Order: sequence, then C-alpha cells, then structure tokens
Amino acid sequence: MTVYRRADLPDLLAAIREGLSPAAVLVVGERYLGRTACEDLVAALLPDAASREHALTTMDGEQEDVAAMIRVVKTFSLFGGRRVLRVLDTRLFHSRTTAKSVWDQARRAMADGDRGRALSRLGQILAMAGLLGQADGLAGLRELPAKRWAELFGFPRPTDLEWLTPLAADLATAPAAAATGSAEADRLEAALAGGLPAGNTLILVAEEADRRKKLYKYVEQAGVILDLTVDTGLSAAAKEEQAAVCRELLEKTLADMGKTMEPAATAALLERVGFHPVAVVRETEKVALATGDARRVSLADVNALVSRTREEAMFELTGAVAEGKVEAALLVCHRLLDQGQHPLALIAALRGQVRRLLLLRAFQLASEPPYRERMAYGVFQKAYLPQLKASRPQWAEILAGHPYALYRQFLQVEGASLARWRQGLAAILIAESRLKGSDLPAAVVLDDLIWQLATRNP
Repeated sequence: MTVYRRADLPDLLAAIREGLSPAAVLVVGERYLGRTACEDLVAALLPDAASREHALTTMDGEQEDVAAMIRVVKTFSLFGGRRVLRVLDTRLFHSRTTAKSVWDQARRAMADGDRGRALSRLGQILAMAGLLGQADGLAGLRELPAKRWAELFGFPRPTDLEWLTPLAADLATAPAAAATGSAEADRLEAALAGGLPAGNTLILVAEEADRRKKLYKYVEQAGVILDLTVDTGLSAAAKEEQAAVCRELLEKTLADMGKTMEPAATAALLERVGFHPVAVVRETEKVALATGDARRVSLADVNALVSRTREEAMFELTGAVAEGKVEAALLVCHRLLDQGQHPLALIAALRGQVRRLLLLRAFQLASEPPYRERMAYGVFQKAYLPQLKASRPQWAEILAGHPYALYRQFLQVEGASLARWRQGLAAILIAESRLKGSDLPAAVVLDDLIWQLATRNP
C-alpha cells in the first residue's frame, strides 16, 4: 500500500474509518509516539468501545509467539466484524542493524530509573547472543571479546559495562525468549500472504526496524507502514524536528484539558524536558492540573513544578565544563543535586568527559593522521575522521556518534595542553576521595572540582 509519516496519521485514520482495511500495519518510531499512534489505530479499526474488549488481543514482544500470532489473526471473530491483534515492542524486525539502538535504549532506561524497561531491552541483546536465561548470561556478555561482540551485534564493544551490575540477578533468572529470527518472520509473512479473514488486522509496534528485512518489505508492499521516526541527532534540522514533535504533544495535551500556556512557559518547559515525548506530556499534565481552575499556565507555574530531565542536564553539565562555562556548569550541577542525583554519579560523568577530551586532544597531536586546526567540517567528516577511525579501531566507541557532534568536540579541545586534562583527572580523583572519606558537603566538593575543570588555563 504505502508508507505514512507522522504528519499523515490523520489521513490514515480517516482512510480506515472510510473503509481501508489493511491486513498488517507496522508502526515504527519512538516508543511513546508509537504506542499513542497504535491506540488511535485501534480506535479507528474498532470504533465500538463496548465490543473492543472481545475484538482486540494484545501481545507483548517479550513473550511474542509467532505461532500464536498466526492463530489469532487467522481466526474469525466470534461476534462478527473485525478482529485486531497488536504486538507491542515486537522483535521481529531486530537485527545487527538495530542492536546499537536497543543497547542505547537499555542504558537510557537504566539512567532514568526504569529498571523494567532496561531489563527488557537488555534481554533482547542477550537473546541475540543466545545468552538469555543462562546463569552466566551477564558474565558471558561482559566477557565477550571486542571482535566477537562486533560480529554478534554490529557495533563496537562499549567500554563502560558497570551499569549492568545491578541487573545481574534478574538477568540470570530471565526466561529464554521465543525465537523470532528470520525463519519466524518468514512464517508470519507466508501466513499474511495466504490471506486473513475479512477485517482482521495485525498491528506490529517497534522502536526500531531493519528496513532490509523481507517482512518489512512485505508490509510496505501489501500493508501499511506508519513511520514515526524522529531524527535524534544534534544538527539544527534534527533539533527543529524534535522541538516540533514536543510542541505538538504539549499543545494537544493542553487542548484536551481546556488550557493554554504562556509562550515563555511553553519555551521553558520544552527546554527543560528536552526530547522526551512521554515526559513532555506528563509534565504538561502536571502543571495544567496544578493550576486548578485557571485557564492559562504561566511561566511561574512551570518554574515551580518542572525541572530538567536528568539525562539532558547531565549532558548540559559535561558540555558546559568542556566549553569552560563555569557559571552554567555550577548551576546545572546544583540543579541535579536538588533533583536527587547522587554526587558520585556526577563525578563519573565528569570523569568520562575529561577522559574523552584528553583522548581527542591526543589524537590531534598525533602525527598520523595529521590534524589541522579549524579545519572545515566537510574535510573533517570525509577525510580526517575516516582515517582516524581506520588507524584507531580500539577507540571505535569514542569516535562513534554523529560526525558533527564529534567535530564540535574536536574544536573545543584545540589549543589545550594534555597536562590540563591529566590534571583534571587528578582533581576528579581527589574530589571522589573527599566525597567518600570526608564530612565536606557534596555541593562544596563539586563546586571546587567544576571550578578547577572549567577554568584551568591551557
């Protein structure tokens, strides 16, 4: 049939209400956006809320069973009419191409305190290596050689695996997931191609999908794909797209609650939350409810109730230190402490940033490949960076990510001496020792550390 984008969702829903009856729909994109769109699709396919309970079946990707999926979608509705099966967080479209994204989702979930989701995503990674459900699953993952890791997952072995430790017990007892490899995907494709009872629809929801898979191409040709992916990069265009998505969610949430918001309050809320669609909705609901009978949310309301997300603020902290913005770094540090972030977590983030900057400066000072200060981005991206990656395969993780973000960091460390960042690591070690072994307030220790890191002369 066709591929619909986020802006086309109203058209797709209207087409369904007018008689479009796709056998299969794939919704791919950010988790909250995908689940919300899935709810809209279900409502359009099954407009009678009373009969929806009998006509709708939901399956979670962690327990997805292709044989059971086929039985459901091939079965006629007992009460006549449509029958809908939705599979949330399906793994049918996972591959080495999507493994890095799944890994990043697990790390972000753990950083946000969402242990269940972190376990879910990490379980998918373990399943790819055949380690899920084994007593030494976590150890097996942590002990994989870098070469074998890259072969299994298609991305460099991360250097920081300590965040896995709190999950060890749960992962060791996690049941092995049902196979959802190529053979299972082919089996589902054959069942769909064989035809479904009139009106039956299978909705598959995934955060990531390998578009090269045969099942994806089949759904694209014979069904409907709703592509909700949002560029999460750092370019101006990506930031603009992220802001547009979040603003749309905020405005819809306010409209549903019969409220409006001051422009300054809108800008403040979106800046503090960052690109976290579910957080945008929740924070908007929170401030709207807190205003009581007032019809308009003010900047004062937002200032009183909304703080920056920890992930965004942590990135803001390390970035301010790297750029020498002392006042901004101190402000963000205190904000994170006020939100309950552990001081040692801030120390760990600063240590990682300083190590990274030290490495980047060392790369610049190396004779091969030669680095030229203030080189144009195009030269950096197309000539210098590929040569650097080829000559430093052991630092693949440090050199991963969007080239422009890396380019900006290279510009930040130009002219700095290696001694600056080596002394920074020593200052971090002293600060960590003070936090662990003295009675000094954490805020005082961190203020002193940030002052040293952000103001030290080259």
